[in-house]
Amino acid sequence: AATAPFPVERVELLYRPVGAETLRLALPDLPPDPTPGVAIAHQVDLRDGELPPGLDLRYRWRLLGAGGRAVETAERTVAWRDDRFGWERYAGERATVHAYGGAGFAGTILEATEREIARLEALYGAVLPGPAEVWIYASGDDLGGALRPNSEEWVAGAAYPRYRLILAVVPEGNEAELERVIPHEVSHLVLAAATENPFSEPPAWLDEGLAVLQEAGADGPYLALVRQAQLDGELDGLPALAGLFPYDTAGAQLAYAESLSVVAYIRDRYGDAGIGRLVAAFREPVTAAGAVRRALGVSLPELEAGWRGALAAETGPFAGIGRSGERGGRRLNGLDALLAASGTLVMAVAAVLAVVVGVVVLRRSRRTAFPDEDEGEGADGSTPAPPAGTAARPPTAVSSASAPQSWGETPSP
Repeated sequence: AATAPFPVERVELLYRPVGAETLRLALPDLPPDPTPGVAIAHQVDLRDGELPPGLDLRYRWRLLGAGGRAVETAERTVAWRDDRFGWERYAGERATVHAYGGAGFAGTILEATEREIARLEALYGAVLPGPAEVWIYASGDDLGGALRPNSEEWVAGAAYPRYRLILAVVPEGNEAELERVIPHEVSHLVLAAATENPFSEPPAWLDEGLAVLQEAGADGPYLALVRQAQLDGELDGLPALAGLFPYDTAGAQLAYAESLSVVAYIRDRYGDAGIGRLVAAFREPVTAAGAVRRALGVSLPELEAGWRGALAAETGPFAGIGRSGERGGRRLNGLDALLAASGTLVMAVAAVLAVVVGVVVLRRSRRTAFPDEDEGEGADGSTPAPPAGTAARPPTAVSSASAPQSWGETPSP
């Protein structure tokens, strides 16, 4: 309930992820002829996937009257969770892992995540501003219900650097997939921290190329796929790899492979120091062409020409790759090898955030007290249960980044 010394003409619900500064607005409808003491409930549907599950949200109500008069409630917290599974939480110093598999393997995932954070911070010259939150799904079907509608079927993981959040598929006991997916997604988080600025971000070929480069055993089959594309006259140029990758699995797989091959060429030609200079260049507002020129001393077309030339000659990182896909790492077995998410929204219940707080609409002649923040809670400090069919949970604290949102995805093997 809220106290306002004026007739309320409009009610606003303001909410944001914890740690973010930008508020989102929802406008509940007022009754046609509100009476004193009427309660308004409003649901915010998060199934569009813009805010992934795994976040804590802060919200408050604003009551508005004539002449710009306004009253706001204090902020409260609600947890936005995928409640289809019985999650267990495993916390470390640099990361927290949420999983519904065995505790032993979850501990292994936590160790791997913290190890990769430390390694990639040193490689990219950056430090994550807070712990990473990692939500581990047992299958692509399970993850598919947590992603935005119509997500690509080939997704095996997604990183949200703004929130230091990772959603990933790592089947119980599958250490090979652990060593593939976790380094890839952690790379996205650390690279975002290393290149954060208000005006620009690295092109997808650098972001995804560096991420795939961290995967254990991916170079052989991926690079062979790129060589085959070149032989077939289907190799994309760097400008085409700068933005969103194709939706279809074959096109996406080639885009990831091409990005890896570009970064592998840069590392072979300019060394790890060249990679470091290129990452550092994106800390400033700069185009991809400007960053390449500053870090590597060549133009973007010259970089592409060198990459294509090394591919054609099968030199440097492309020596002996041919068409077999058997040089080191796993062999690519076509699209059947891709892990397909269901693509259906099975998280119908968990996908709705319900923020329901009583709002008292007051007439000029009535006055009702708005309870203190703690008065809406139970005697034991617990938050009252939300209506059935919602994903609201008792609040838990989490820190989040407020950088512009970008996200990377791990393709299935």
